[in-house]
Amino acid sequence: MSWDIVYTAGARHDLRDIYEYIAYELLVPETAAGQTQRIMKEIRALDEMPMLITAK
Repeated sequence: MSWDIVYTAGARHDLRDIYEYIAYELLVPETAAGQTQRIMKEIRALDEMPMLITAK
């Protein structure tokens, strides 16, 4: 079974805040991009195994 992943407005805002903090406050935009990509990759993994996050 596959699930649709939907980002709420708050989740999108949080991801943007994470990116902006790392990129503009810590001054490492490459790390900011990589970190937000890693977060979104883990979220995408939940479409197949939604209970996976509780197992980690």
